[in-house]
Amino acid sequence: PLAVVLCVGFASCDKDDDDENSSRGSIVGTWESEEAFGREYSIEIYRFYADGRFEYEYLEGDYSSGNSRVLDESSGTYSFSDGRVTLNYQESTIAEEVGTTYSFDVRISGDEMYVEEYGDGYVFYRE
Repeated sequence: PLAVVLCVGFASCDKDDDDENSSRGSIVGTWESEEAFGREYSIEIYRFYADGRFEYEYLEGDYSSGNSRVLDESSGTYSFSDGRVTLNYQESTIAEEVGTTYSFDVRISGDEMYVEEYGDGYVFYRE
């Protein structure tokens, strides 16, 4: 999956953040990130459910025309432990994702989820 908004600063000494990242409950919900470039935009959405399922959606659109198109819809199961999310893809519009596992580091602070993957940082907001 593509991540879209750069985030700076992952450091935190707050014990509550560590507690929040230690269980699945803190990640449950809908998380969205949007990036705009000129008249165009992309939106990335993760939905994490309490029963261990996830859904992912990536779309691109054009502000001037109001049109958007979904480029990826995926779903499966996830685990969340020690600040790391692991996704197990069971369905996807991108065929090579089906049956694969993908992991990334996260830090949740309130309604913001900072994602770190491949050395880059991104921010998602709880909807």
